Amino acid sequence: MGSVTRAECLMSGSEKSDRPFEVARDLARKTLKSGFPTAGYTLYLAYSLDPQYSYPAGGGDRTKYNALAALPISARGDQVEAFDGLADAIRAGHMGALQLALAYFSESSAPGNIDRFVNLAALLVRTGQSLPQSLVAQVRLAQKIKSTGTTHASVTAFNDAYQSALLGATLQMRSRGQPDKGCDAQGVKLIRVEAEPVQEPVYLPVTKQPFLSTYLVRGQWAETWTFAACQETVPVRMDFSADGWGGARFQTTRQGLGSQPQP
Repeated sequence: MGSVTRAECLMSGSEKSDRPFEVARDLARKTLKSGFPTAGYTLYLAYSLDPQYSYPAGGGDRTKYNALAALPISARGDQVEAFDGLADAIRAGHMGALQLALAYFSESSAPGNIDRFVNLAALLVRTGQSLPQSLVAQVRLAQKIKSTGTTHASVTAFNDAYQSALLGATLQMRSRGQPDKGCDAQGVKLIRVEAEPVQEPVYLPVTKQPFLSTYLVRGQWAETWTFAACQETVPVRMDFSADGWGGARFQTTRQGLGSQPQP
C-alpha cells in the first residue's frame, strides 16, 4: 500500500511531479489491480481533484464547466474508471468512500438518486458514522422531497428550481384573485411531485453498483409540482435536462404566463 501513500503525497504536493494526478491515478490503479480494493478511493480522489477534471465551486466563468459537460463518452475513460474504483472501495467497507458517494448523490440528477442519497445517509448512520456537516441539511431536504413523490432531480437541482416553481404557483394563485383572500407566498406549500420518464437518456457507462445508471449525461424530462394554498391547488410544470456534468438545467412553465428558463 506504499503506492497509495505516494499517490497521496503527489496529490497534496509534498512530492513534486509535472503530472501529479496522472501519476497518482497510475499508482492507485496498479494497487487496485493487485488486490487492494480500498485503493479505489484514492483513484477516485486522483480523478476528482485533478484540475483538468474539476471546476471551482462558485466560479463565475462557465467556460470550463461547459467544456467538461460537452465531453463525449469516448473521452470519459478516467471518469468511468474513477467511479468503478470508488465502487470497489465501498464494497470493501471504506467509510471515506461511502461519504464521497453520499456527496456525489446529493449533486447528481438521475432517476432514483434521491432515494439512493437518503438510503446511503441512513446506512452511514446505522454503521455509527457521522454525516458530513455540509450534507446534514441536504439529507433532511431529500427526506422531505421524497415524502412528496418522485423527482429525477438531485436534491441540489431540486432546491435550485424550487423558488422558480414557488413563484409560478404564487402567480397562478394571484391570477385567480387569491390575494383578496389573504393568500401569499408564505402560505403556498408543495404537496406533490410527479416525474415523467427521462427521454433519450444517456448514462455514463459505469459498470459497478452503486453507480450504475446514476450519472445522466444526456436526457430530458418533465415533472409536475403541485402546490396548495387557500383551499386550492395549482400545478407547475418543470422541464429538466441533464447538463452533461451531473447537474440539470430547468425551465418553469407558469400557467397562462409561458415558460421561464432558469437564469
